[in-house]
Amino acid sequence: MDAETKHTEQISPWQNVRPSWWKITRWLFLHGVVLGTFIAKPTFTLTSLAWLSLSIFVVSCLGVSVGMHRGIIHGAFKMQPWFRVGVVYLCCLSGMGGPSSFIRMHRERDYHQDQPTCPSIFGYRLDPFRSYIQMVFCEYTGAPVPAHHPFPQSDAWMRFLDRVYLLAPIPGWAFLWWVGGWDAVWWGGLLPWALIQNLFWASNYLVHTRGYVTWPRPGHAEHGFNQRLLGALSFGEGFHNNHHQFPGSACMGLGTLEIDLGYQTIRVLKALGIVWDLKLPQPE
Repeated sequence: MDAETKHTEQISPWQNVRPSWWKITRWLFLHGVVLGTFIAKPTFTLTSLAWLSLSIFVVSCLGVSVGMHRGIIHGAFKMQPWFRVGVVYLCCLSGMGGPSSFIRMHRERDYHQDQPTCPSIFGYRLDPFRSYIQMVFCEYTGAPVPAHHPFPQSDAWMRFLDRVYLLAPIPGWAFLWWVGGWDAVWWGGLLPWALIQNLFWASNYLVHTRGYVTWPRPGHAEHGFNQRLLGALSFGEGFHNNHHQFPGSACMGLGTLEIDLGYQTIRVLKALGIVWDLKLPQPE
């Protein structure tokens, strides 16, 4: 790792970091529900992995990566109002909190990573275990993000889901029960509810600690890394150096063999008239 491009505060990695009892409680609740329901009624059929794969795509790709991350947070395209309502709801199925808290977390992390130095909690300075503890169970108590730093404003729908996000998945699980019974509920609803937040953390840890750099970013504590395999598996999120350089781009896979399934999904949505005005890096 290039020491000149990986800056950190010259302080203890645990300074300005404290346990968040709400995060801890939420994690224990989500994982306890998933484990407890599986022990009470274990299930695995030939269609179980199909339910899991479909849910990962709908929630992680369509909801989090495409809808919330690229569309709402970075404004990489415009979308139909009903689609915006849907992707905000899907954020609640990812187990990462309400939509407003997801936006605030992303804003705080991006701001500090773009500074000359970055706190450990946002720079993934530690080994995987301690980095997981910091990001999943702790909160940052240091310098706040300046009020002028841009971020999307929450609306009434987001604020409602912020209050009920632990109960918000129930209608979706009821639909899965109607379609495919308990197998669909557990593999397509409950398991992704706990699993996606862990996949989200693992992806972020990897793309900030290893890979190749196409766009050096002097003066920024974090430039991110690109990884071709992870980029393909994470719907384009693994091309994080590209994303740091062009955060408002609808496409993250910009180079040779950088397969961005999230962008291909956006192209399909554009063809259907669901999204439009896609932003892409200019040739120069």
